[in-house]
Amino acid sequence: MTARATTAAVLVGLSMAAAPLFASDGILIVQQRTTGGATQTSRIQIEKTRMRADVPGPAGISQIVIFDSAAQVVRLM
Repeated sequence: MTARATTAAVLVGLSMAAAPLFASDGILIVQQRTTGGATQTSRIQIEKTRMRADVPGPAGISQIVIFDSAAQVVRLM
């Protein structure tokens, strides 16, 4: 293979590998805390027009907060 063909092959490979990165439109943040032997997991999903947070509440029941910026509405569950 010539240097030009090798460079072209590498560029094609990199562009194919990077394509899924441009397809994502949100972020997921996960945090785990361990206190006294108990593990709690919190999750936050952020997209262009929405946000959702799952936070462990008292007695182990998960509290969910959803914000819809298009409708300007906050939902608590």
